Amino acid sequence: MLAAAVAVAAFTTATLAATASPGLSVTDLTSESLDPADLAQALAGEGVTVSDVSFTGSDLAAGTFSGGGSGEGAIVGFEEGILLSTGSAVDVIGPNQDDAVTTEHDAAGDADLDALLGGEDLTRDAVSLTFTFVPEGSTVTFRYVFSSDEYNEFVGGGFDDVFGFFVNGSNCATIGDDRVSVDSINAGSNAGLFRDNERDEEGTAPIDTEMDGLTVVLTCEAAVTPDEPSSMKLAIADVGDALVDSNVFIEAGSLTTEPPPEEIPGPPRNVVAFPMDGAALVDWEPPTTGGEPDAYEATCTATTDPENRSSATVDAPTTDVVVGGLTNGIEYTCTVRAGNEAGFGQDSEASNPVTPSEDANAEVIDAADGGTVRWPGSSGTSVAMQIGDGGSGQVIVSGFLFGTPGETDATCGGRRCVGQGIEWILSDPDAVTSMELVFTESPDLVRGLDLEKARVYKDGQRLKRCKGGPPRKPPGACVLLRELLPDDGWRVTVLVDPERDPKGRI
Repeated sequence: MLAAAVAVAAFTTATLAATASPGLSVTDLTSESLDPADLAQALAGEGVTVSDVSFTGSDLAAGTFSGGGSGEGAIVGFEEGILLSTGSAVDVIGPNQDDAVTTEHDAAGDADLDALLGGEDLTRDAVSLTFTFVPEGSTVTFRYVFSSDEYNEFVGGGFDDVFGFFVNGSNCATIGDDRVSVDSINAGSNAGLFRDNERDEEGTAPIDTEMDGLTVVLTCEAAVTPDEPSSMKLAIADVGDALVDSNVFIEAGSLTTEPPPEEIPGPPRNVVAFPMDGAALVDWEPPTTGGEPDAYEATCTATTDPENRSSATVDAPTTDVVVGGLTNGIEYTCTVRAGNEAGFGQDSEASNPVTPSEDANAEVIDAADGGTVRWPGSSGTSVAMQIGDGGSGQVIVSGFLFGTPGETDATCGGRRCVGQGIEWILSDPDAVTSMELVFTESPDLVRGLDLEKARVYKDGQRLKRCKGGPPRKPPGACVLLRELLPDDGWRVTVLVDPERDPKGRI
């Protein structure tokens, strides 16, 4: 160059020692220490009194659990509660080793669940827990997680196991107008509410449960009459056949008329990473599920070494942060999780790969005020990108220097390059009204050379002098100013059209 280039109710259960894992522990109703009344009482929280408990179904299909966890790494999303299954409750214990775990009870279906299916299919192997409760308030809530071994093979396959939580006859286990099920929450529908637990090629699943998929923690909410008896029916059943089991976990003490606890936020979306010197600028969009975030944590991990990772946090509503402590020349991908008082939620999907470099930089600029991003360079060239004020919104300016002064290169028109080039990206070129690139060359590079004869190339084309603004046709840039500095160095200012050149190389 100047061949630049603009370039996220306490109770205790007994453990089934023979099948227990370090995670979930389950006690079913075959235990002498547990009966259906215990299940109903376990659910009752503040402002709720339970009575008149009845149970239908196999004693193997219902029980209590502990070890569900909360926050990052949780199996269920709350520590303990009760469990209803279309098969055997203990089969939720991990790890995931069976793609179609099944226990058949040869039991009848349930008329209320049949009604949810709209008469298309009939249920079988149903299990239900019913009781009367007296609420102190006008709204009752409780928290739950649906899981199934029908994920992901039978999504849309007509074997969509059904469950319902009927408060005074109305089902509150819904997502929009649909019932919560394998078909309504999965990797393709309401994906932010789904947690995939399929095994990888090595036979390992990410969540310590036998189930192939789970929902995040969901909340049932229903209107009731204060101080008047209400009915509750919790039921689940197989559909179409008695094969492949599903389960619902319901949190202990969560049946309450108190406001529900704050929900953990869902995963942030559309995570993008930009390289910097020993760091990465990570940008994302807020989650659309779960509770309102108070903070975010971004983590960048080397693609070939999971131990090589670094994190940074930022308070909401900010949705970008610089993650430092990265190694130049190493490729990373970055994830973000959102948190609030309830804890941190799931990680987002990974960002694009990003490789930090001493010649790279990225910054967030408020286009209304304008600003400057600088690249110090390593070969006697420094570049400053000046974003003019008058735009609107935030724009991420990312770029890196390239080339070696003194070498002959096509980017310098086949001549010996004096300085380095820059390659850049504007995240939102519509937010930017004007953009200047200022190349400063050290005296050691340009001593004895004629500034007026300095040539600047873009996309292999030599730039002409500006005449009333940047050209509206390729190469979309022009030389605005050439200056000889007091130390005998040079400064060349290039005017670029941001609308026509959001990704450039000079």
